[in-house]
Amino acid sequence: MNLEQWIVTIRESYNRHGKTWSKEKEGILRTTIKIPQSMNDLHELKNVQLPNTPELLTQQPMSFDETMVRCGVISLAPIISDKFPEICEELTDILFKEFFQRVSKEETFGDENRIEKTQQDMLGQYYSSHGPFVNMSRTFLTFTIEIKDMFPASYDVVAAQILNSVLTNIRGIFFPSDGPCKKPPLSERIKVQEDILKLYAPTFDRESFLKNNPVLNKPKAEEAKWPGFVCILIFLERNLYSATVFGPISTIFASRVANPGE
Repeated sequence: MNLEQWIVTIRESYNRHGKTWSKEKEGILRTTIKIPQSMNDLHELKNVQLPNTPELLTQQPMSFDETMVRCGVISLAPIISDKFPEICEELTDILFKEFFQRVSKEETFGDENRIEKTQQDMLGQYYSSHGPFVNMSRTFLTFTIEIKDMFPASYDVVAAQILNSVLTNIRGIFFPSDGPCKKPPLSERIKVQEDILKLYAPTFDRESFLKNNPVLNKPKAEEAKWPGFVCILIFLERNLYSATVFGPISTIFASRVANPGE
């Protein structure tokens, strides 16, 4: 999807999840952001959480090529969060609701034929034994593809950066790669996944998802290739490592837990 198509999708998501849409919000989402001169500029912003930023990137000011921002490797989300905190928090929550609603309904964000054939074949092969995980993978892969359509054409637009940040959060929670970030203990990862699924996807088969999740569990001998497929094709498919993550998600999640009816 291009920017115009995503604006339509976002507006429909607002209506579907009971939030008020306005021309003012649309205007903010169409705003372009100035690219900082160094990674250090992102870290100095107040009220920005970067819990998964590698130490390598925080030890000293780091200049980076604009190409890294253009292709979505480095996120401008901290800048957006600092300038437009309300829209960032609201849209992030709505996009989480939309993503997990589609997961629960076994829906995608676009044409599944855009998923690489090797990935489609693997998803089909393991559907019977890993159904809920495969359903989420399908939604995740199409979400990824449709978001990446906006890069580099709309890389500096607020909507594109928030979408990419939500993608980074979902990937970090449910599809973490073996990148430079230190992953939390398995028990903590399972607890976070379970809590988010309870909150955003109450009808989803959490038990089966967690039990048959090749990212969390050691594979059986006959399934040895499946986790490798997950790591190589899902995690790295058109997604280089994102150097920053969108800070407001922890605040949003805490708020939603405290106020589940909102």
